[in-house]
Amino acid sequence: MSLMPYMAASSTTPGKIFILIKRGKWKLLLRASISLICFIVVFHFVDLVKLALLLKDIKPLTIFYCLVMMLIGHIGSGLRFHYIVNHLGRRLAAIQAIKASFVALWFNQLLPTGMGGDVIRAVLLAKHCGRMRIILAALLDRLLGLAW
Repeated sequence: MSLMPYMAASSTTPGKIFILIKRGKWKLLLRASISLICFIVVFHFVDLVKLALLLKDIKPLTIFYCLVMMLIGHIGSGLRFHYIVNHLGRRLAAIQAIKASFVALWFNQLLPTGMGGDVIRAVLLAKHCGRMRIILAALLDRLLGLAW
């Protein structure tokens, strides 16, 4: 396979996009495009002045309580994942599971799907616990998260 078509296409911007698609980066490009479109749609339909007025009326103590409850919920999620992995026969420290859950939370907020964070958490912990057990643990965690 010759590299000449890639080299010729790399001088222009559409060619660079074509190279990304050729190299298997099309999923990342698709996700970024969907995220950008979602932001454009949201900012088009949301009146930012009204939003600012609504946010100004919220008491700081209410925001603090919400953040504390969110923190407790995500720590609980990490502990649930820790419990699942340990019952599947692998030892995973609670702090590792909690850290991975917060990384997953960040990716869930960044990516347009809710599963992106689970994939990242599985990748982070697969080396320590084994790929199949982490996938099973992630599926069980999703199911228990729905029931809980």
